Amino acid sequence: MLLRTRIMLIVILVVALPMAGMGYAFLLRDQAANEHAQKLQLASYQTIWEQVVGSSMRAAQAATTALLQEPGIAKALRESDRGNLHVLEERIRKATAAGTGLRRLDIFTTGGDLLYSTDISFFTRLVLRNVEWSFFWVDSPTYGARVLDGQLIGIAAAPIVLNGGRIGTSVTTVGLHDQVARVADILDAQLFVVDRAGKRVMGEDGPLWRAIAATPGATSGTGSGMIDVEVGGKRWQVGNVVIADVGGGRSATVLVAHDVTEAAERHELINLALLASMIVGAMVVLGLLSAYLRGALRPLDDGIQALNALSAGDTDHYAELPGSRDEVGQIGRAIDVFRSVAVKAEHAAEERERRRRRQARFIRRQMAMLSDTLDAEAKEAALEDLRQIEAAAEAEQAASERGEGGDELGLIAVALERMTTRVREQQARLTDLVAELREALAAKTKLIALEQELDIARSMQQSVLPSSFPPFGSFELDARMLAAREVGGDFYDVFEIDERRLGVAIADVSGKGIPAAFFMLISRTLLKAVGRVGEAPAPALARLNDLLAADNEQMMFVTMFYGILDRDSGRFDFANAGHNPPLIRRADGSVEWVETASGIALAVMPELVYEEGSLNIAPGDALLLYTDGVTEANDVAGELYAEARLEATVAASGGCPAHELVERVFTSVQDFASGAPQADDLTCLVLHRGAGAAAGPAAPGEG
Repeated sequence: MLLRTRIMLIVILVVALPMAGMGYAFLLRDQAANEHAQKLQLASYQTIWEQVVGSSMRAAQAATTALLQEPGIAKALRESDRGNLHVLEERIRKATAAGTGLRRLDIFTTGGDLLYSTDISFFTRLVLRNVEWSFFWVDSPTYGARVLDGQLIGIAAAPIVLNGGRIGTSVTTVGLHDQVARVADILDAQLFVVDRAGKRVMGEDGPLWRAIAATPGATSGTGSGMIDVEVGGKRWQVGNVVIADVGGGRSATVLVAHDVTEAAERHELINLALLASMIVGAMVVLGLLSAYLRGALRPLDDGIQALNALSAGDTDHYAELPGSRDEVGQIGRAIDVFRSVAVKAEHAAEERERRRRRQARFIRRQMAMLSDTLDAEAKEAALEDLRQIEAAAEAEQAASERGEGGDELGLIAVALERMTTRVREQQARLTDLVAELREALAAKTKLIALEQELDIARSMQQSVLPSSFPPFGSFELDARMLAAREVGGDFYDVFEIDERRLGVAIADVSGKGIPAAFFMLISRTLLKAVGRVGEAPAPALARLNDLLAADNEQMMFVTMFYGILDRDSGRFDFANAGHNPPLIRRADGSVEWVETASGIALAVMPELVYEEGSLNIAPGDALLLYTDGVTEANDVAGELYAEARLEATVAASGGCPAHELVERVFTSVQDFASGAPQADDLTCLVLHRGAGAAAGPAAPGEG
């Protein structure tokens, strides 16, 4: 990695961390501001509600008090004369028409007896039954609200005081429909009134209400914040106002829904603009830094190019570096020294090369004589030559010590000339030996490469297969794969689609070695991705086939049997893509071949359609899935194991569990093979349903 790149990465890291911190702090601050604003808004909702409803209740109570102070009515109250209180009916109607909001009036004596009521109907009795009696012996005016018969009403109680003495209690009932509408107008919002059970009492039953009702906790009235709801492309913010009960606590809740679409979009636009400005600022800083580094490090790049050229022997390359006293100037001076040394070394090498060429011409002439045929006395002559060469070497060494110089190359030429015969024979033997070694090495290299490829393929094949099979409801599973000498592409897989369904698959990839192992890994990965979506087996195999057929340049394919098991009912839906049909062992010991529509193998061509079947795995039943390595296993004589032996083995297994049935099939195949090498993997998978499980409904097509 270049120095400039490392510096840029460090700067990016240094800039990115503070920016990430600033962004996170901004998000926290924005969240805190939103929460504070929501609290203020909820407080304003509560205040406006209390002001509007309270003013209406106080007006109604004031009208009631003024009415009861009239002389004729006051006298009837003091004397508890029910007969003369009938004039109240006309006066209440006038007060109601005057817009006081008064709906009905009930008057109680100090003993708690009902002295007068504008309506002694079931509705009034319902009011009396649901309001605590302590409410009617108040010392000062008391207000509350309650939902009755699907209506929101306000109830106000006040002591009746005449001539300084208390003679009873008045209970005024006011309808709050107009007050709710007024609050909605003040807040410019849609209001919904719900009772304590979350049932809508007031408000339009439209898409907004249905969206609010579908939001968990929205209608409970216990939340302290606001919720966000999106309806028809609009965003709504919903808060709640608690309506106090006449006896204390909460009697109902007002849900206030504001259209905040424009505000939310404006807030998102502001955040996006802030993020964009931060990114643009960072890019500008990084761009300026990159430009500066490019200019500052350009002399260093030129120096590196000059050194690379000198190391390659190009002394003509020159880099003009500044002669400053910094590191770049020091590198420039060192390059100049290196260049001068390289030029001298180049001249010396040229001189040595000219001398070597003269010597080489002489040696080649002498070696040309090795091709001549020698007589039978070559060995003895060679020994005599060795003795003469040794003597000549000693004489040459003595002459060199005396300062007379010597000719080393001439001594070598004499040695080559006299040992021609022995070298020629040795060369022939060595040539033959080298050829044999090369052939052996090539064979060994191919063998090692093949073994490595097989080891890698086996590792890939074993690494993706499930190694443990926990129970799935009343079902137990077991599976095993025994790799052959030549590794193929067998695999099996089980995976949970949801709490009730289990995906089960077994497959055989065409080919051997690493290509088959890679294609197996891709097929298994795509199968899980498609299967966990929850599609039925037939469309799932069709989708998997299209994915595998795309860009299948190696023209590989895979046969597969895939099914989905419902652990509650025992229903097993399946589809077959050119794979061996499975066997099912029923609880009574009978064995059946499962009828399947054998479709075309996966990845052969795109846009294939597969048929789907189903069966019911009853309690005590066991389903066996396998690959053709089981039925096509051969013995030493070349005879195949075949489907008949497999059926007999399963029939003889009785009601054994899944792991024992797998063991019996493998033991039967291995005993039949008697140690004969197999060309394909042995793979099988068993689904066994416990005998004590409850049987589900029969699958379509089964009795």
